[in-house]
Amino acid sequence: MIKLKTLYAHPLQAIGFLLLVLTFLHFIGLKIEPVSFTARAYIGEFEFLTGIWCWTLASLLIISATRPSFIEKFGSLDQYYRLHKITGYCCAALTFIHIFSKEIGIAVLPALLSFEPAQPKIKGTGITSLLRPFAIDSSLIVAVIALILIAATLCLFIRYRFWLKMHRLFPLCYIILAVHVFVLMKANQWVTPLGIFTALLTIISIFYCFKSLLGFTGKSHCFNSCLTEKSLSDKYLKLTFTKSPSAPKVTAGNFIFIRKQGENPHPYTVAVADDTTITVIIRNKGYFAEQLKKLNIKDKVLLEGPYGSFFLEPPWHQSSLWIGQGVGMTALFSAVSKLVNSKIGGSLHILILTRDADHDNLVAELKQNIDKTAAKSKITLKIHDSLNGRISQQEIDSLMRQRYSSVYFCGDAKVRDLFFKSYVRQGGIKQNFYSEHCLWR
Repeated sequence: MIKLKTLYAHPLQAIGFLLLVLTFLHFIGLKIEPVSFTARAYIGEFEFLTGIWCWTLASLLIISATRPSFIEKFGSLDQYYRLHKITGYCCAALTFIHIFSKEIGIAVLPALLSFEPAQPKIKGTGITSLLRPFAIDSSLIVAVIALILIAATLCLFIRYRFWLKMHRLFPLCYIILAVHVFVLMKANQWVTPLGIFTALLTIISIFYCFKSLLGFTGKSHCFNSCLTEKSLSDKYLKLTFTKSPSAPKVTAGNFIFIRKQGENPHPYTVAVADDTTITVIIRNKGYFAEQLKKLNIKDKVLLEGPYGSFFLEPPWHQSSLWIGQGVGMTALFSAVSKLVNSKIGGSLHILILTRDADHDNLVAELKQNIDKTAAKSKITLKIHDSLNGRISQQEIDSLMRQRYSSVYFCGDAKVRDLFFKSYVRQGGIKQNFYSEHCLWR
């Protein structure tokens, strides 16, 4: 779950803090290994620092993309994916700065400082000198390829499955760029705190590169299941899988990757789960839905997860608002079912944003679940039915004037932002706005 005031809700803060730490480590290194007060030396240090910025972000992108098992000990994967995406954009911007760092240094530094004359440059010898032309030329080509791959993320007309296959080039690009790093870094830079950090991070990242290239991404979270129920309507596809009780515990609000043979794994939110079954409800639309419809009862399916932490908490003392948009309302199913024998001290308002509610079987099922709860007298259900399933800003502001103590949202990211901004404008506490992050690209 994303608390919108946490560091993960503001990736630029996390990235900015990381860059400051790297800069601090660089200054410590300059105390250990001082450089001469010449324009060439200072421009070289600026080039080195911007390169380390880029390389660190690229390394973190490689590690997080392989979905390692330890990553959720520090935060849920849906949060990391948001950070991952913004990190990619920042890495691309810093790459441009690094490529032109020498030109920037020549234009800016001499105007700010009066440097001593530089000594004649001594030509290097050995294997690093032989590899230097390759390191420089190949890095420019690979950097351009990587920038094109990042730019492809913004091209939403590129199908997700093709985009995912294109992204598999990143580990290969990283390995080639590692030659650039090891050849162009000076011997005295490796013994500084920043140099030691870079060496360790690069070795770890190369390990994850090979893990990705060999197809082991997410394998540590995989478990076997069997499809036991499948139902299809005009809008939705409902799939229920049976798993072994010894498999990882999955809770409604988590998400799992369904790894259909021959297809890329794709994430889906868990609507209902217990010790032995997992149910997902997805839109009957798009390429992946068409592939999942081909599954037959008793088919063996490999699942990966669970990831994420979007869990709705009942309003024990104050008022809460739960919002589900379209298929996002599936996150409410399990939460409502938990209220069957529960008593809540506050009031619960549920808002469903949909289109053609009279023919939406999920809306009907949710109504039935609410009628079964012991606390139904304290639950208010409102259905917002419109042609496009959206709600106007005026309606959102009117709703938020009721000053809810907490708000839980599951649906489109753009609509979520409208609710969040309105909630804060009306005096709501940012930390009390919770949202599943579902914008994977």
